Amino acid sequence: MNKQSLCLFLFFSVFIIRLTAQRFPWNNPTIPSEVRTEKLLAELRTNEKIRLLMYDNPAIPRLGLLEYNWWNEALHGVARNGIATVFPQAINLAATFNDSLVEEVATNISIEARAKYNEARKIKHYGQYAGLTFWSPNINIFRDQRWGRGQETYGEDPFLTARMGVAFVKGLQGTDHEHPRAAACAKHYAVHSGPEELRHSFNASPSLKDFNETYLPAFRALVSEAKVEGVMCAYNRLYGSPCCGSDTLLRSILRNEWGFSGYVVSDCAAIADIYYHHNAASSMEEAAAQSLKAGVNLDCGTEFSHLKQALKRKLITKKEIDDALVPLLNLRIRLGNLDPFGSNPLDTLNEEDIHSEIAIHSAFEAAVRSIVLLKNDGSLPLKKEELKSISLIGPLADDELVLIGNYFGTSPELITVKDGISSIGGTAIFLNISHSFLTNSEYDEHTMDAIFHSDVTIVALGLNSSLQGESGDELLSGKSGDYLGLEIPENQIQFLRRLRNAISGPIIGLVFGGGPLLLEEAANLCNGLLWCGYPGEQGGRAIAELLFGLRSPSGKLPFTIPYTVDQLPAFDDYSMENRTYRFINSTPLYPFGYGLCYTEFLFQKVKISSQNASVGDTIIVEIDISNAGKLDGTEIVQLYLRKLHPHKKDPYNKLVAFKSIDIPAGDTRQLRFELSPESFTSYDDLGNPYVERGQYILGFVSSNRPDNEALRRLEKSIVLR
Repeated sequence: MNKQSLCLFLFFSVFIIRLTAQRFPWNNPTIPSEVRTEKLLAELRTNEKIRLLMYDNPAIPRLGLLEYNWWNEALHGVARNGIATVFPQAINLAATFNDSLVEEVATNISIEARAKYNEARKIKHYGQYAGLTFWSPNINIFRDQRWGRGQETYGEDPFLTARMGVAFVKGLQGTDHEHPRAAACAKHYAVHSGPEELRHSFNASPSLKDFNETYLPAFRALVSEAKVEGVMCAYNRLYGSPCCGSDTLLRSILRNEWGFSGYVVSDCAAIADIYYHHNAASSMEEAAAQSLKAGVNLDCGTEFSHLKQALKRKLITKKEIDDALVPLLNLRIRLGNLDPFGSNPLDTLNEEDIHSEIAIHSAFEAAVRSIVLLKNDGSLPLKKEELKSISLIGPLADDELVLIGNYFGTSPELITVKDGISSIGGTAIFLNISHSFLTNSEYDEHTMDAIFHSDVTIVALGLNSSLQGESGDELLSGKSGDYLGLEIPENQIQFLRRLRNAISGPIIGLVFGGGPLLLEEAANLCNGLLWCGYPGEQGGRAIAELLFGLRSPSGKLPFTIPYTVDQLPAFDDYSMENRTYRFINSTPLYPFGYGLCYTEFLFQKVKISSQNASVGDTIIVEIDISNAGKLDGTEIVQLYLRKLHPHKKDPYNKLVAFKSIDIPAGDTRQLRFELSPESFTSYDDLGNPYVERGQYILGFVSSNRPDNEALRRLEKSIVLR
């Protein structure tokens, strides 16, 4: 915006503000938000207040209030609202181990969100998916690999989930609490991760140690550190009480212990579950009253329409209705929803700010840094100048759906694997894309002959979101979105066997899907294997640049890949025993944090501020990392902590710090980590935090898998006294 345009904008802004403020003071952005909230609340009638406690707020013309719909999604881009940049799925963002990049992604999402909101206001569209309140991120723990919604999460580790979630919220909301760009919402509070077909009725009863050590930390961090504006309570029960009617969750912990001052929204129709599925209320008005009194501010559904009758029955009071409404009105005011359009500098964002070059680049970077190299016998990176012909085959090689996962927008540029490899491989590439996803298919003689004479064969395997996702969204799962067997579809693995028997040249496998699959046989049949997840609109380009060595892989697994499902506990068991890398009692195929690269990183000169410290001290850890290879690369430095003599229920190991760093070939970088007392905190069987005195071991993990002997020699001991 040039100087003249800015002056005109400010002139008309002041004019509009003064004109509107003469009638409705709550529309005046020069008045503090708390005062505006108080004045508006005083003018609302009881029936109007009740209606504003439901997600689809009606217009109230007599008070100058426009219609507003709270329901919006932005898991990895503005979703379900037309053209938008589709970033890699959340599980891919976790695989980057790069919270700065996640914050950048979320910042771009918020810019597009504002632009879309502004365009919607111009045409007086105030319906669902047109607002600024986004019910993202999903910070549930991906505790079981079979959960179809695991793709929406930041993986199986509480620390990684917290750091990625905090970064996402900060990016989406911005740094100005009084004028957020958009509002994030942490979901699903608090113990919720499948099975999907039982989500409306099951009761989770983890130990108090697991509850506080595994399931709560990310929510605590988003509330206390990121100041998330919203929290969504889950469908299920926790310790016998519906999450959306739990005074313990919503009052004692969330508001009293953590100091949360934002709004709580029910998962959609979760209040109805209190009556129909949990049998925790004898009527709908009792279910609605229970939720309101427990601390739910906003109903994603129609259940709060029963509050009128609940008020008549004296199940609730008018003050409780007012108390529930205050955070909602205040947030709408701080978002600028009640301001005259044109009075906020963010009102200048428009359709030109949607799918910008900056956002596209961010989506590409996130995709490149999320893809995980699982196996490489030296066949990668491909050397284009040495290849006369390349075969690309498989049911997902030209599949756009595999790029986007669930909760997505409409990208004008979805780059499939075929598109990406064709742009780099040029005329040398032979394409035969099978559209048979689940059924057996035979390739004709011409196809097999072309593959046989190719210098390299690239096979795109795995799942797309028709086989896994949220209950109701999936088409082919058969288990409400969960993927219970974790197997690669049989026709795909059969073809891979046939291919291996037919050719001697290298086979590169690309594995898609929103989480772990059983990959032992695929790894044995392929010379190179990459986990690609759901890499977003730029996924095909990112994969191609990694395959041809224009970039080096750096992604790390945010989950554990087992050998078989027999290594997993019962799906509906919420105990952490034998779950995730922290408690697993068997050897996995690929561990959490695993990921290879094209170069060699050396870890050396580890320094610790004090190896004999007091409880409560901050420990400083420094380490030098050198790129000893011939290629530039990105290293994800992971720092783990364990007790020398752990108790039976303690984690074997836990992530306490990580850092993504780009290091040119031949260069050395020094990293510095600060470990707060929280890094050493454990919880007892009653859920009480404590720091145990005694000896701890700090150790690093890097790309130099599977041989980490050099790293083990760099382990350092710390004694807390």
